[in-house]
Amino acid sequence: MITVPNFYKLETANADLTKYNEFIMSPLDNANGALHLNPNDPGLGVEMNMDYLNANKLND
Repeated sequence: MITVPNFYKLETANADLTKYNEFIMSPLDNANGALHLNPNDPGLGVEMNMDYLNANKLND
């Protein structure tokens, strides 16, 4: 894939998702470059931390 200048970015998943932990109830797991979701939870299985979100509103 030498012909694609940004190919190395397509294959790299070193994303640090810890900054999201403040406003979700359980941390995101992106081990081995894949986002692991709990199949037993509804939707994507991400529950928002409403106390944090309400305390940090930008506008009413």
